[in-house]
Amino acid sequence: MDGFLSYQDFLKLIFQDRVLAFSSLVMLGTIVYVYKMVKDRTAFVVSLLIVIFAGVMFTRSVVDRGYAYEDGVLSVNTEGKMIRIPANQIQDIQLVERNAVYPSLRVSGLGLSSVETGLFTLNTGREAGVFLYFPSDRALLVTDGNGHIYYLADPRSVSVYEAVQKDRAAGSSM
Repeated sequence: MDGFLSYQDFLKLIFQDRVLAFSSLVMLGTIVYVYKMVKDRTAFVVSLLIVIFAGVMFTRSVVDRGYAYEDGVLSVNTEGKMIRIPANQIQDIQLVERNAVYPSLRVSGLGLSSVETGLFTLNTGREAGVFLYFPSDRALLVTDGNGHIYYLADPRSVSVYEAVQKDRAAGSSM
Protein backbone atom coordinates (compact mmCIF):
# COMPACT_ATOMS: atom_id res chain seq x y z
CA MET A 1 0.00 0.00 0.00
CA ASP A 2 1.37 3.40 -0.93
CA GLY A 3 2.56 5.32 2.11
CA PHE A 4 4.07 2.43 4.02
CA LEU A 5 7.84 1.93 4.08
CA SER A 6 9.01 -0.92 1.85
CA TYR A 7 12.30 -2.78 1.82
CA GLN A 8 13.38 -0.59 -1.13
CA ASP A 9 12.61 2.53 0.92
CA PHE A 10 14.67 1.10 3.77
CA LEU A 11 17.66 0.48 1.48
CA LYS A 12 17.44 4.10 0.29
CA LEU A 13 17.14 5.18 3.91
CA ILE A 14 20.38 3.38 4.84
CA PHE A 15 22.30 5.48 2.32
CA GLN A 16 20.51 8.76 3.08
CA ASP A 17 20.61 8.62 6.86
CA ARG A 18 24.09 9.36 8.21
CA VAL A 19 23.49 7.46 11.45
CA LEU A 20 22.36 4.35 9.60
CA ALA A 21 25.18 4.56 7.06
CA PHE A 22 27.77 4.90 9.84
CA SER A 23 26.23 2.04 11.84
CA SER A 24 26.24 -0.19 8.76
CA LEU A 25 29.91 0.56 8.15
CA VAL A 26 30.75 -0.18 11.78
CA MET A 27 28.94 -3.52 11.56
CA LEU A 28 30.78 -4.44 8.36
CA GLY A 29 34.09 -3.38 9.90
CA THR A 30 33.35 -5.49 12.96
CA ILE A 31 32.68 -8.54 10.81
CA VAL A 32 35.98 -8.08 8.95
CA TYR A 33 37.87 -7.48 12.23
CA VAL A 34 36.43 -10.57 13.89
CA TYR A 35 37.22 -12.64 10.79
CA LYS A 36 40.87 -11.54 10.77
CA MET A 37 41.48 -11.63 14.52
CA VAL A 38 39.67 -14.75 15.63
CA LYS A 39 41.34 -18.03 14.83
CA ASP A 40 38.28 -20.04 15.81
CA ARG A 41 35.90 -19.91 12.82
CA THR A 42 33.00 -21.01 15.03
CA ALA A 43 33.27 -17.72 16.92
CA PHE A 44 33.26 -15.88 13.60
CA VAL A 45 30.14 -17.72 12.39
CA VAL A 46 28.35 -17.02 15.69
CA SER A 47 29.34 -13.33 15.50
CA LEU A 48 28.16 -13.14 11.90
CA LEU A 49 24.82 -14.75 12.76
CA ILE A 50 24.32 -12.29 15.63
CA VAL A 51 25.01 -9.33 13.33
CA ILE A 52 22.66 -10.70 10.65
CA PHE A 53 19.93 -11.30 13.24
CA ALA A 54 20.33 -7.76 14.61
CA GLY A 55 20.12 -6.35 11.07
CA VAL A 56 16.98 -8.32 10.27
CA MET A 57 15.29 -7.28 13.53
CA PHE A 58 16.24 -3.64 12.94
CA THR A 59 14.88 -3.78 9.39
CA ARG A 60 11.61 -5.30 10.61
CA SER A 61 11.24 -2.47 13.12
CA VAL A 62 10.99 0.03 10.24
CA VAL A 63 9.50 -1.81 7.25
CA ASP A 64 5.72 -1.70 6.79
CA ARG A 65 5.36 1.31 9.08
CA GLY A 66 3.50 4.36 7.82
CA TYR A 67 0.03 5.58 6.99
CA ALA A 68 -2.30 5.77 4.02
CA TYR A 69 -5.73 7.16 3.30
CA GLU A 70 -7.89 5.20 0.86
CA ASP A 71 -11.63 4.77 0.41
CA GLY A 72 -12.48 6.91 3.45
CA VAL A 73 -10.24 4.97 5.86
CA LEU A 74 -7.01 6.17 7.45
CA SER A 75 -4.72 3.16 7.93
CA VAL A 76 -1.90 3.71 10.44
CA ASN A 77 0.95 1.40 11.45
CA THR A 78 3.31 2.98 13.97
CA GLU A 79 3.97 0.07 16.32
CA GLY A 80 3.74 -3.06 14.21
CA LYS A 81 -0.02 -3.44 14.04
CA MET A 82 -2.39 -1.89 11.55
CA ILE A 83 -5.04 0.49 12.90
CA ARG A 84 -7.88 1.47 10.56
CA ILE A 85 -9.84 4.62 11.33
CA PRO A 86 -12.87 5.45 9.14
CA ALA A 87 -13.13 9.18 8.36
CA ASN A 88 -16.38 9.45 10.35
CA GLN A 89 -14.57 8.12 13.46
CA ILE A 90 -11.80 10.71 13.32
CA GLN A 91 -12.58 13.02 16.21
CA ASP A 92 -10.04 15.68 15.20
CA ILE A 93 -7.44 16.14 12.49
CA GLN A 94 -5.05 19.08 12.34
CA LEU A 95 -2.27 20.04 9.99
CA VAL A 96 0.46 21.40 12.28
CA GLU A 97 3.92 22.83 11.78
CA ARG A 98 6.60 20.26 12.62
CA ASN A 99 8.45 22.72 14.87
CA ALA A 100 5.28 23.37 16.92
CA VAL A 101 4.57 19.72 17.80
CA TYR A 102 7.32 17.12 17.92
CA PRO A 103 8.25 13.89 19.70
CA SER A 104 10.19 14.68 22.86
CA LEU A 105 10.52 11.23 24.47
CA ARG A 106 10.50 7.80 22.86
CA VAL A 107 8.44 5.28 24.85
CA SER A 108 8.97 2.46 22.35
CA GLY A 109 10.01 2.32 18.73
CA LEU A 110 12.76 3.77 16.62
CA GLY A 111 14.09 7.29 16.34
CA LEU A 112 16.66 8.20 13.68
CA SER A 113 17.43 11.46 11.96
CA SER A 114 15.18 10.68 8.97
CA VAL A 115 12.55 8.33 10.37
CA GLU A 116 10.78 8.01 13.70
CA THR A 117 8.18 5.38 14.37
CA GLY A 118 6.60 3.98 17.49
CA LEU A 119 5.06 5.33 20.66
CA PHE A 120 6.37 8.73 21.78
CA THR A 121 5.48 11.44 24.25
CA LEU A 122 5.01 14.68 22.33
CA ASN A 123 6.23 18.07 23.54
CA THR A 124 2.56 18.76 24.35
CA GLY A 125 2.75 16.09 27.07
CA ARG A 126 0.39 13.69 25.28
CA GLU A 127 1.39 10.19 24.19
CA ALA A 128 0.99 9.45 20.48
CA GLY A 129 1.64 6.83 17.86
CA VAL A 130 4.26 8.49 15.67
CA PHE A 131 5.36 8.00 12.08
CA LEU A 132 7.68 10.66 10.69
CA TYR A 133 9.52 9.95 7.45
CA PHE A 134 12.09 12.31 5.90
CA PRO A 135 11.94 16.03 6.34
CA SER A 136 8.54 17.61 5.94
CA ASP A 137 7.37 20.99 7.19
CA ARG A 138 3.89 19.93 8.24
CA ALA A 139 2.43 16.93 10.01
CA LEU A 140 -0.97 15.45 10.75
CA LEU A 141 -2.15 15.34 14.33
CA VAL A 142 -5.05 12.87 14.36
CA THR A 143 -7.29 11.98 17.30
CA ASP A 144 -9.57 8.98 16.82
CA GLY A 145 -12.94 8.37 18.50
CA ASN A 146 -11.21 6.55 21.40
CA GLY A 147 -8.95 9.51 22.16
CA HIS A 148 -5.80 7.89 20.72
CA ILE A 149 -3.46 10.37 19.08
CA TYR A 150 -1.35 9.80 15.96
CA TYR A 151 1.36 12.16 14.77
CA LEU A 152 2.08 11.48 11.10
CA ALA A 153 4.34 13.18 8.58
CA ASP A 154 5.81 12.54 5.18
CA PRO A 155 5.68 14.44 1.89
CA ARG A 156 1.97 13.53 1.44
CA SER A 157 0.71 15.04 4.71
CA VAL A 158 -1.09 18.00 3.12
CA SER A 159 -2.83 15.91 0.44
CA VAL A 160 -3.96 13.32 3.01
CA TYR A 161 -5.29 16.12 5.25
CA GLU A 162 -7.27 17.61 2.35
CA ALA A 163 -8.71 14.20 1.38
CA VAL A 164 -9.82 13.45 4.95
CA GLN A 165 -11.38 16.91 5.33
CA LYS A 166 -13.22 16.49 2.02
CA ASP A 167 -14.60 13.08 3.04
CA ARG A 168 -15.59 14.29 6.51
CA ALA A 169 -17.42 17.29 5.00
CA ALA A 170 -19.20 15.03 2.49
CA GLY A 171 -20.19 12.64 5.30
CA SER A 172 -21.59 15.39 7.53
CA SER A 173 -23.66 16.95 4.74
CA MET A 174 -25.60 13.70 4.15
